[in-house]
Parts: sequence; structure tokens; C-alpha cells
Amino acid sequence: MMSIDEQLSLFQEFLTKNDIWQANLLIKNIFNKNIENRDVFQTFYEFSIKIANWNLDIPTRKLFLEQAFSAVIFFSENALLTSDVIEMVYACQNEVDNIRNEITRIEQIQIDRRVEDAKKEQSELILKLTEYKFALGKSRNQQEFNTLLEKIKVVEEQIDVSFLTEMDEKLYKELTMDYPNIINQKLNEFEKVKVKEYNKKAVSDFYQVFNEFKQNEDKYKTSMLELKRLVRTRLFSYDAGRLLNETIIYYNHVYSYIFGKLDEEGKYNLTELAIELEKAN
Repeated sequence: MMSIDEQLSLFQEFLTKNDIWQANLLIKNIFNKNIENRDVFQTFYEFSIKIANWNLDIPTRKLFLEQAFSAVIFFSENALLTSDVIEMVYACQNEVDNIRNEITRIEQIQIDRRVEDAKKEQSELILKLTEYKFALGKSRNQQEFNTLLEKIKVVEEQIDVSFLTEMDEKLYKELTMDYPNIINQKLNEFEKVKVKEYNKKAVSDFYQVFNEFKQNEDKYKTSMLELKRLVRTRLFSYDAGRLLNETIIYYNHVYSYIFGKLDEEGKYNLTELAIELEKAN
């Protein structure tokens, strides 16, 4: 079995190699088995205080500081208290308190810095949302609009209102009220463009049907198969619910012209085809 001196010597070896965690494990074990030993206490305490004073991360410094504090408590409860021991214990307690205050001060500085960094980051996100709002209003097509909505979603998911400044929070509330209006406005705008393009294509097809029929009336009047091929995809393929009044008027004109040129059977077949395709649409 190793003596205390031998164990302390091994502890110093670990310390020399800068193997802090192995050294800590050993000296803690030695102290726990020799709580009343002043030399062991001082070695353990000084080691813990030394690490607590290093420029390490706060949790590690706190760990070693609380270790030193606990060592003082346990030693004072188990050692033979002479005047010089009591004086030493008080000195250790004061040192622990001073270092704890210093660590707390540094920790608060770090917290304040993180808060300021978080506020800065949030301000940048609010600025992005503001820029995206104006870009959204100026978007020229559905693809550009959808791309912006995806970007807005990504930024929105990063917003943390707890880190918003008073000014940013006010702006964020305004943005959350503005965005739905802008989105609805742009969706209506894009829908109007789609309807317009849909109607332009419809009128173009109706015009081609009219000209084709007029130039080859005999062909289409005598062959219902040919007539069906002509009108199926160009005259009867459109959704009446999406057609503008002007387009419907032109459709009726073309339909009436063709209808008027057919015999009774042709009129019946054309009407039946129109109904059949209307149900399909």
C-alpha cells in the first residue's frame, strides 16, 4: 500500500505532465481518505484554487472552485482547530469568495456579450425580413415569389422575440401585419396574369377554329369526325369558369357560326360533344 508521501509524489508527476484530470482524481482520493491532514488539505486546496484561477471555460473554473470550497468545509469540520488553522480556514474562505466573485463578474460579461450578439443577430434578421418584404412586393413572377417565401420562412424560423430590441420588436409586429396583405395582393396579381394568359390562348384557339372551319366548311359539315378533331382541343377544352366575359362572347360567336352551318344531325352531335367535354372539364 502506498504511503501518503508516495501518493503525493505521484500526484506531482501527473501535475508536471499537465495531466490535470488524473492529478485531480488522485489528490481528491488522497484528501477523502485523509480529511484531517493539513498538508494533504493544503495540497488539494492550492491545486483546486490554481485551476480555478486559470483562463478556462467558466464551468470548469466553477467545478474546481466548488471543489476547493468543499475541501475547506470538510477540513474545518474534521481537523483539529487551532488558532492558526482557523486563521488559515478563514483565509481560504475569503480567497474562494473573491475568486467566485471574479468568475461571476466574467460570466456576466460573457452573458452580456452573448445577449448583445444575439440582439445584433436578431436585428440583422429583422433587416432581412424588411428587405424581403419590399422584394416580395416587386416580385415579377410566381417562381421569384415562391423563392422569396422560402427565404422568408428560413429567416422567420430564426426569430427569437426575447432578444429583440424595443425598436426591432415594433418593426417585427408591423412586418407580421404587412406580410399577409402583400402575399394576398401578389397572389391576386399572379392569378390575374394567369387568367389573362389563359384567355389569350383561348381566344387564339377560337380564332383558329373559326378560320379553319370557314376555309373548309364542306369538309367539316360532312364529316363529324373531322369536326370533332377540330373543336375538341381548341373550342371545347377550356373551363368556362376561367373565361372572361369578352372571351365568352367571342366563343359564342364562333360556336354560333359553326352551329348555324350544320344540319340538324350535325347540330345535335356538336351539342352532345360540347356537353360531354363540359362534364369532363
